[in-house]
Amino acid sequence: MILDIRWPPETFLLRKIEALARCGYRITVVTADAAKGRIPQNVRVLTLPASRRGWMRAFWLLFGAMLREPRQAFRGLREVFGGGVTGWRLGVRRWAIAAERPDIVHWEWTLAAVPCLPLIEERRGWHAVVSCRGSQVSVAPANPKRAKETGHSGRVFSRCCAVHCVSDSMVEEARALGLDRTRAAVIRPAVDPGQFHSGNSANDPARLRIAMTGALKWVRGPEHALLAFQRLLESGAEAEMEIFGGAGKQEKERFLYSLEDLGLREYVQWRGAVAADEVARRLREADIFLHASHSEGISNAVLEAMACGLPVVCTDAGGMREAVRDGIDGFVVPVRDVDAMAEALVKLARDPDLRRRMGAAARQRVLEEFTLERQTREWRALYEGLLAECRN
Repeated sequence: MILDIRWPPETFLLRKIEALARCGYRITVVTADAAKGRIPQNVRVLTLPASRRGWMRAFWLLFGAMLREPRQAFRGLREVFGGGVTGWRLGVRRWAIAAERPDIVHWEWTLAAVPCLPLIEERRGWHAVVSCRGSQVSVAPANPKRAKETGHSGRVFSRCCAVHCVSDSMVEEARALGLDRTRAAVIRPAVDPGQFHSGNSANDPARLRIAMTGALKWVRGPEHALLAFQRLLESGAEAEMEIFGGAGKQEKERFLYSLEDLGLREYVQWRGAVAADEVARRLREADIFLHASHSEGISNAVLEAMACGLPVVCTDAGGMREAVRDGIDGFVVPVRDVDAMAEALVKLARDPDLRRRMGAAARQRVLEEFTLERQTREWRALYEGLLAECRN
């Protein structure tokens, strides 16, 4: 069971779910959102009611829990009727787990597990796993408004049977929140090199195309990326930039203002959120991938670009050096260092052979270390290892 993600989920989670389902795992995804889109075979999406207005849906969860684990069903009833919004959230999740009786319950986001701590601490007959993926471990603890949530991360780590981290760097950041290193399992992100592959560019060879993907959140450093691109243009390079990724209202306004303020409207195209297949196609038409993030686990966007044979200019954020080898697959520059970012872009712009060598090395790096096949094998080893411990 995967608890508290949206459906459809982020692309990297969908890849994982589909791959495990193809291996025969029966997966229940529990979401508080209205499920939309295609649901793969062997996957069930269970939508939880967010409030008492969804009581009829909650009744069927209660009925299933009564049949399988009556004690948990009655405990959930006390939580639902006695604990306000927090009690409702906890109670219906208790019913979902009791009704489904999973072997493993996985929270893919660290802070999503915090409200479910009582379930994790009282668990019987199932294993709890939580993932550490990035900003919820590295950024959220610096936000006073999230101090109450992040302050419980150590308890989550200590009560779970395993703590998944996307990089060795993420392990160290989670240790600062109370993670015992012996509970950590590093399983790095992955891409499908069949979907994201290199191809012949259709570009004008005299006009360089820079690509950037990901939501336009401040943590992704979009303003720093624009400043670096502006300096590339000032060096005399003929270039354009395409950006793919959604944005909230405030982020959109801030980004569009920056484009106008820097005089880049003519050179930068923001395409918004697009499907993964379209991202792959546009990456194959690009020459360089730019990633200016302030915080990362390991960026899925960077791995997709590498799989498409693009040299990468990225910041030394989180575990990025575990994916991108500086000087081999691209350039890894200090976080927020616009000068270094621009210098790397200029080097690649002036040397087509360097772009080709680095792009080929980047794709080979993905084929050797970041394939979906490798990741699926490691997930199976983690889950089946937990079940083997139980049997022994």
